[in-house]
Amino acid sequence: MVAVIGAMALVEDVRAQLIPSFISLAVVLAAYWLRNRSGRQQVAVPAQVVLDRGRIVGEHGAVTEPFAVPPGEGDRIQGPAGGPLTYKARGEQTAGALTAIENVIAPGDGPPLHSHPNEDEAWWVIDGTLRFRLGEQTAEAPAGTFVFVPRTVPHAFQNVGATPARILVLFTPAGMERFFDKFATLSAGPEAFAVAGREAQMEQVGPPLSVSDPI
Repeated sequence: MVAVIGAMALVEDVRAQLIPSFISLAVVLAAYWLRNRSGRQQVAVPAQVVLDRGRIVGEHGAVTEPFAVPPGEGDRIQGPAGGPLTYKARGEQTAGALTAIENVIAPGDGPPLHSHPNEDEAWWVIDGTLRFRLGEQTAEAPAGTFVFVPRTVPHAFQNVGATPARILVLFTPAGMERFFDKFATLSAGPEAFAVAGREAQMEQVGPPLSVSDPI
């Protein structure tokens, strides 16, 4: 009887360890299938899977735990669009899966047209009104708007309001910290964006919207 109970406990323990791994594998395979089904260029699936009850294990074995950043907190530096930038999640906190920042955009300001070879980017407009160029498309983005652009697609945005705009910006995978950290060390000027962009293999391909498409 003791042997039976011990065997049952062993089976339960193995099941508890394997099921989360199978679920994580299914999620990765589903994401890979959806990416290829959408017709986009095939890319390697990041070596990141969810294991151990929500922990993320990265490509090099780095492990991160769940965390929460209270309002107004996070490392703050000078941003590239006329206002402060606050990190909500850096790559080392997410095992390379995600970078999240809160960015303040000065009235009329915005980055030049550029593209990222390695990161998808998304924005949630918290306050203010922006306009975006996304490839050949343009989009108005008042507060509450969500915007997504895949890697390699040229994009730019501009605050078209009279007051500072505030946006949540997400990059996946992580890596754009190199650009923002470098930019914060440079003197303001037209070359700063391109110089900092080289840190993250980012390519500037055109002027800001205020120059290419003035209101």
